[in-house]
Amino acid sequence: MDLNIKPQKTALIVIDMQADFYAPNGSTAKRGKSVSQMREVATKINQFINEVGDKVELIIFTRYVSGGNITPRNLQAVAEKEKYNLMCEKGTGLEELSDVTVPHEAIIIDKPHYDAFAYTNLLKLLKEHDIETVLITGVRTEVCVDATAKRAASEGFNSVIVGNLVATFDDKGQTQKEILAFFDKYYGYVMDSGTLTKLVS
Repeated sequence: MDLNIKPQKTALIVIDMQADFYAPNGSTAKRGKSVSQMREVATKINQFINEVGDKVELIIFTRYVSGGNITPRNLQAVAEKEKYNLMCEKGTGLEELSDVTVPHEAIIIDKPHYDAFAYTNLLKLLKEHDIETVLITGVRTEVCVDATAKRAASEGFNSVIVGNLVATFDDKGQTQKEILAFFDKYYGYVMDSGTLTKLVS
């Protein structure tokens, strides 16, 4: 089925472009993880917003925020089980957006879970604006991007991952490829920004 994108019924969602995930002073970089792909995608997202931002109905940036009184207990339990520290702790400054330009009309949504619909007003906001299609960009592909894109599909939206505008750790390239292929087959669409710019125009 060809995807008919109506700009006035389309939202662009930028997932978790935050310092802790890819900035030099973030915990990912401090752990020695290579994050060049995530840093590079920030520039590409800025360009995409310049190209389609004045055409779509909504631009939404999400920020993953953690903390003892913020993070749901089940997510804390998983972190404890797997022995990793939750990132983007509120108040550290590392939860702030990094290397992306936020248009004045954009909406910023803080979220305590990987899925941007969970514990937030995202679904209400999309319905209030009669959104049919969501274009999803950001990091990390196999966690928050995947969770949010699948939830969008489950909520009845045309869910589109912008394939060249999502990223994860440099050594997770094969995982990202598999995640995107699976999503494209069963949940929605994976399309590149060039194609989407033409469809939205």
